[in-house]
Amino acid sequence: MKSHYPTFLYIGAEKAGSTWIWEILREHPDVFVTPAKDLMFFYSQQYRERGFNWYLNNFEGEEDKIARGEVDHDLFMHDECAQRIQNHLPEIKLIACLREPISRTLSSYIYYKLTKLNEETSFEDYIKLPRTLKLSDYYHNLKPFYNHFPAENILVLYYDELVNDASAFAERIFDFLGADPSFVP
Repeated sequence: MKSHYPTFLYIGAEKAGSTWIWEILREHPDVFVTPAKDLMFFYSQQYRERGFNWYLNNFEGEEDKIARGEVDHDLFMHDECAQRIQNHLPEIKLIACLREPISRTLSSYIYYKLTKLNEETSFEDYIKLPRTLKLSDYYHNLKPFYNHFPAENILVLYYDELVNDASAFAERIFDFLGADPSFVP
């Protein structure tokens, strides 16, 4: 992989520790993670029109870092992302953290109720929305990535692991990325 290219992407899921992961990656001296989550390059036409060089500019000047990447939990929501990522970054490492679907959906509902949902939207209505159902369809969300990347380039973690032992969870991520796993954020 070229020295200024990203080396990893967090691809999903939302409400499964992505912000915590982003924060520990930001603290690690061997790792660069983009200051903004969700660059949206691989699934937004608006951002793809800016070109791949625009995307790479987000990592410019960080060539000395062992690992460089971004956290965008929506990447696995779009089937075409795996192919687009593979076209541009065939050696990339991918990270996903999954959470028990009911608690993930409830957490998502509470968040969206505070930020985006109509006040009258009930949990029963929310769980029927196509996007809500897709968010927890982990098999179909991850399948395109396993079709385009070798399994050893994909790290799937579970939110319960984070809750039960945050240090070991962080160590697994750092080790997977080739960063010093003994760093304590």
